[in-house]
Amino acid sequence: MSEMIRKLAVNGTELHVMETGAGDPVLVFLHYWGGSCRTWTGVVEALGGRWRALAYDHRGWGDSAKAGEDFGLEVMTEDAAALIAALGLTRYVLVGNSMGGKVAQKLAARRPEGLEALVLVAPAPPTPIDLSPQEKAMRVASYDSAETVNGMLDALLTRSVAPEVRQRTIVDTLKGAPAAKRAWVDVGMAEDIGVEVAGITVPTLVITGTRDMVDPEPVLRREIGGRLPQARFVVLEGIGHFSPIEAPGEVAAAIMTFLGALDL
Repeated sequence: MSEMIRKLAVNGTELHVMETGAGDPVLVFLHYWGGSCRTWTGVVEALGGRWRALAYDHRGWGDSAKAGEDFGLEVMTEDAAALIAALGLTRYVLVGNSMGGKVAQKLAARRPEGLEALVLVAPAPPTPIDLSPQEKAMRVASYDSAETVNGMLDALLTRSVAPEVRQRTIVDTLKGAPAAKRAWVDVGMAEDIGVEVAGITVPTLVITGTRDMVDPEPVLRREIGGRLPQARFVVLEGIGHFSPIEAPGEVAAAIMTFLGALDL
């Protein structure tokens, strides 16, 4: 499958973008706190080129620009909207994982023109996650070195992954700007967009795992399902929070079934 990688200047920053495939609607992938566009490699490959796929690194992550101090939810949402506008996408589906899932919810709540559907993969809930200062420090510290990232992966992965996938994940995590790492635990997780999210009208799929200890299924059913009665849930048995990395085939299959039912 041919792949195009480029840098695009949008919303006062430069984003690293990876594209494959062709046609409409376009699947726009938003990665988790610590990830990159490469988080979605296995999922995109499993989709087999059925849709045009566009994945990018959030500002402060991967190979996107690291300058600046504002890495909050609002500016990331504006980045996504600006990128979509810059590429002239007229029909698209947002696919967000964890932090990227909260960004996708915030953008979808604005009911942007051209948005056909929303897919949330182990998403952060729209309501605040309250952490103590010690818990915040511990989460940020887990991204300090290859050793600590490895420890975090050991704790959260529920299925073994290929060595090259693990190494890629470690490299991407360590690329994050210090301010971007802090912004999510200090600001993004605590932001309450529950009222906004209740206004989402597009078909929505939530993919969760039975062993997700970060954003568990009961929390997502309450905080997202309770606000979006149209949301459909797919539960991956035995899978944890990093489902795009450890279960890309299952994630892709859920997306294909969902979009196929919508005739997209």
